Amino acid sequence: MLACDLDGTLLMPDGSLSPRTLAALDAARDSGLLVAMVTGRPPRWLSPVVHQSGWHGLAVAANGAVIADLNVGRVMHTFPIDTDVVHETVTRLRKSIPGVAFAVEHIEQGQRIPDAPPDLPFPLLRSVGPPAEFGHEPGYQPRLPVAPHTPIGVIDELIASGNVVKLLARAPADSEHDADETMQRAQDELAELVTVTHSSNESVLLEISKIGISKGTGVSWLANEHNIDQSDVIAVGDMPNDIPMLQWAGQGYAMGNAHQLVRDSVGPEHVVPPNTDDGVAQLIESLLHKQ
Repeated sequence: MLACDLDGTLLMPDGSLSPRTLAALDAARDSGLLVAMVTGRPPRWLSPVVHQSGWHGLAVAANGAVIADLNVGRVMHTFPIDTDVVHETVTRLRKSIPGVAFAVEHIEQGQRIPDAPPDLPFPLLRSVGPPAEFGHEPGYQPRLPVAPHTPIGVIDELIASGNVVKLLARAPADSEHDADETMQRAQDELAELVTVTHSSNESVLLEISKIGISKGTGVSWLANEHNIDQSDVIAVGDMPNDIPMLQWAGQGYAMGNAHQLVRDSVGPEHVVPPNTDDGVAQLIESLLHKQ
């Protein structure tokens, strides 16, 4: 199995799949290699990639908190954060990150995955899907467009319905906090409560999941589902939220454009070309050549 991250890894910077990558995915499927989509994206951001690639089967979303079946277009399993844990996490982060604001992703098991039009421009992919899946505090500034009528309110209102699979904590735009340092401090402070990671250096945005849940646990679940040994799993990614799956897999690879923490986690011999040079396609081609 090849467990593959999307943004910054499989996808080009504009969110598209190159012709070479599409051809490599087709060749992988024809050879019997299982390619698994493993992403921090929520389920509503998956269908545009499916439309481009013809990719079906099981996928891991929301950094391991959601298992989705793309064949039937439904969420099969979720691993939500307990409501009292969300409250405690918010309380602690408000003390350590002045001006922090929060958003939540809440997904129910069994819900349908929205089917986005295949030609929808990438910046609008973020607004696809039922608006009730995502909500944020007034001080939280989404980086990209969100759905009309997205709930905006205090954290108690946002988490009242439960099923919170991801809590997002964003520092103010003028914050001097460093993304990596803030993540490390939050990981230390919240180690007994939740899993903390991040997937962007553009700002301080912590991605928080149920304790023990990560892309690594999601890939492990997929491997068990398909009776694939850990040693037969290859994983590739580019950001700190990918590190758990790269370390769990039999072989983990970092993109040439990957965060330095990711490159360090796999070593220089396991770095493939950047996404702009079809690094995943080159990896697939190399794997198939060895068969």
